[in-house]
Amino acid sequence: MRRLVAQCVHASTLAAASAFGQALAEGVPAEAAKVIEQVRQAANSKNYPELRKWMVSEFIWSFGGDASADQAMARWKQEPAYLRNLARVTYLKCAYRKDGYVQCPARTGTAFRAGFKQAGGTWRMEYFVEGD
Repeated sequence: MRRLVAQCVHASTLAAASAFGQALAEGVPAEAAKVIEQVRQAANSKNYPELRKWMVSEFIWSFGGDASADQAMARWKQEPAYLRNLARVTYLKCAYRKDGYVQCPARTGTAFRAGFKQAGGTWRMEYFVEGD
């Protein structure tokens, strides 16, 4: 019986990993991977209300002092390349960092990257930036 349970758990983990791309590859919590997948799907389909649902209010999208999800959404509607890049980075391998963030992609330098953090029991996207 124990072996059957272990096989079922292993199978569900593999299914989750394939459903969420590479997100589980580097210790990314399953709940974070689900949110990352929701963000990716919303970005791909340009579903702004769904995307906004997964962002914190004080969302960082620019290093110029802008920290507002609503400002980010307004800008992204004007420049759809942002959503293409968000969909791309959330499909790549993500990593759980020591500071409690999940970053997609795991290693990026100053290229586009998205950060997710758990607050109040819920994972949300806290930033999507490019540059330093």
